[in-house]
Amino acid sequence: MTAFFHDTQYEVEPGDTPDNVKSNNFSGLAMNVGDGRTLIAGTTIAVHLPCGCSSTAPEGVLSYSVQEEDTLSTIASLFSSRQQDILNLNPILRNADFIRTGWILFIPMGVAGSSKK
Repeated sequence: MTAFFHDTQYEVEPGDTPDNVKSNNFSGLAMNVGDGRTLIAGTTIAVHLPCGCSSTAPEGVLSYSVQEEDTLSTIASLFSSRQQDILNLNPILRNADFIRTGWILFIPMGVAGSSKK
């Protein structure tokens, strides 16, 4: 697994802070939101998001921040993936029954239930 960052743009709204932009808009995955500057409504900022590439997941992978009450099964179902494929991509997962809120997992896309052939 190779980790990369993808830069996207975000238009700042009134009342935005780096922390709420990160948590409310990007599931806590954004890095260096605002790059330490005060956010000004109406401006556009760069947001750095982790992503990954894997030779074992040719369709690509996405990064997912584990939420409260998530299980490996619910995460796999959410992204039409397979539990075993998620386990294979994430060495942190030694036990399919134990995941922690806040862990960042790589999830293979387009594995199960995909309309792409």
